[in-house]
Amino acid sequence: MIIAAEAIPDNLSVKTLYPKSRDVIKGLKRHGVNIISYACDGTQVERSIQDTLVFDAKNALSIRLPDPDPEEDNDYVIRIPMFGPSGGSPVVMVQDSKHALKTFRNNLFSGARALVLGNHITMYSQVWKIAFGDPPGPIYR
Repeated sequence: MIIAAEAIPDNLSVKTLYPKSRDVIKGLKRHGVNIISYACDGTQVERSIQDTLVFDAKNALSIRLPDPDPEEDNDYVIRIPMFGPSGGSPVVMVQDSKHALKTFRNNLFSGARALVLGNHITMYSQVWKIAFGDPPGPIYR
């Protein structure tokens, strides 16, 4: 569903685009549309707009993920902005799935020894076995 469309050049700044994004979200919320996420394709300007939406939100939900090392105090805090009447409802900022896949792939092959995905772990050795094991798996070599 197209909510708003405007032909724009590719050199607009965050300062110009941010009010447009904010107004669309607030307008939809005001009309009872339940927005749960705001996706962008990962350009620097679009990520900066998301950061500004999070920073400028009057209300936000903060989720603290404790550091897994009990001797460290490096908790990770996720701030989810709230938009709409009566304190609002959360709108999660995400990148589109195409870029999420690329980011995941880049992270997986970054040299990290393990990546945690929920309650599961993904290791480079698992991917190597799928690609080069006996018998080899479906990964293109």
